[in-house]
Amino acid sequence: MLRNLIFCSLCLCLNAYDAIAKKKTKGYKIITGVVTFTSEYCGGAVPSEELLSELQKEKPMVGKVLYLKLGSKNIESVKAIKRIVTDSQGKFSVKLKNGLDYIIIEEWKESPYKLPSNSDWVKWDEKCYQNWYETPDYILQRKNRNNSIHLKFVNRCSFDPYCGKYSGPLPP
Repeated sequence: MLRNLIFCSLCLCLNAYDAIAKKKTKGYKIITGVVTFTSEYCGGAVPSEELLSELQKEKPMVGKVLYLKLGSKNIESVKAIKRIVTDSQGKFSVKLKNGLDYIIIEEWKESPYKLPSNSDWVKWDEKCYQNWYETPDYILQRKNRNNSIHLKFVNRCSFDPYCGKYSGPLPP
């Protein structure tokens, strides 16, 4: 009899805990993601097929800092609501309120907009750079929200900057 009473008490506690946990996540959704990168070939001599294949393999971005903002475009005056850092496998998870649109941006896009200065070797395209800054790296729309996302980045060569025209020496 005492054993049944303890068992029933335990069941009631577990049910109450489950109800509290569900209430805490009601109206929210857990989104998981992975962030990977590939690399361009930046050397001089013709690379082997093996090396090119290795550079194109997606690798996890460990410790990648991303920011979560409300909206569908990166607007400088809208501050981030959450900082996300990937783990040792390039993975992250974030709890989002249902019914809102969110964007994920790289860390540099959370800083105030600033066009890099032109140098002797690189001339920046201001319109392209502004567009790149304002364009989210990922959009999470309320009506089409997956539970799992994959962000892919490319490590570009210094002589191939995005939105920049390079005119300096090429690597040997």
